[in-house]
Amino acid sequence: MTLIAIITPVYVSPEFPSRLELFDKTVASVNRLRSNGTSHLHIVVDDDSTDPEGIKRVLEKYDDGRIRYLRRERKRTDLKTASNALNFGIDAVLDGHEKIPEYKNIDSVTPLHSDDLMYDIASRAKSLELADAGAALGRIVVLREGTERIHEPDLTMSARDYVTLGIAPYPVASIMWKPSTLAGMRKHNKEKLPRAQRFDGIYHPDFVNVEDVLVAKLTALYLCHANLRIAVSEEISMLYRYHQDSLRGYHQDSLRGKTRQNLWNLNERMMAKMYYEILLWDHLSP
Repeated sequence: MTLIAIITPVYVSPEFPSRLELFDKTVASVNRLRSNGTSHLHIVVDDDSTDPEGIKRVLEKYDDGRIRYLRRERKRTDLKTASNALNFGIDAVLDGHEKIPEYKNIDSVTPLHSDDLMYDIASRAKSLELADAGAALGRIVVLREGTERIHEPDLTMSARDYVTLGIAPYPVASIMWKPSTLAGMRKHNKEKLPRAQRFDGIYHPDFVNVEDVLVAKLTALYLCHANLRIAVSEEISMLYRYHQDSLRGYHQDSLRGKTRQNLWNLNERMMAKMYYEILLWDHLSP
């Protein structure tokens, strides 16, 4: 039976009083998943929350041995982004962790943010069974201002078109990888990217609110390098809650430090350097 790791980063504090309620719904959605020839582990990464007991109370409600609670200690310099917690969870899957003794048997890995809902994992896992597929994507439901709509790839549009419209070039939140793809990406991101763009991990820790888009791009870059492809599932994978600041994040680097300017307000030269170059999808074909 295919074993799928679902990684959910979560941070609960007085700044986010509604997060526990949303997180409860997220956990419930995973708990309700049908088997369809798969089994799963729900790896919850507490990103050094100030209310870890609240997170544990939610998890204890479900009394589900498939849930694995991991806690990461934040660094003072960490940005308020899920990237570091996601990288922590991915490292635990790839390298092993005392809470995940079956890590070597995991066949695929997918993220799920702590305010989104999972609908299906089996169809993407099925599409990953082909030898030349390194990652898979599915259709998603986007919940925005109380209205739900289906988001699916439109490969006729350029990356600049998508950025201008404020939507992602793929339903990136639905991405699922083979562990071998993640291991290859981790090495590629650290060693093969242009020197100024290299970093440790899968998710880039220096961008806020655009980390899902960037990881989809970096996945595509690696798959092209490895001569693998992105598979697509027809099933609706999940529900994504759109926020006002979705895709309107900011960047931090060692030269400029942290900026509260969102990426839309930077001048074209800086946009090209820090964002558009990472989001060029010209090398992909439908």
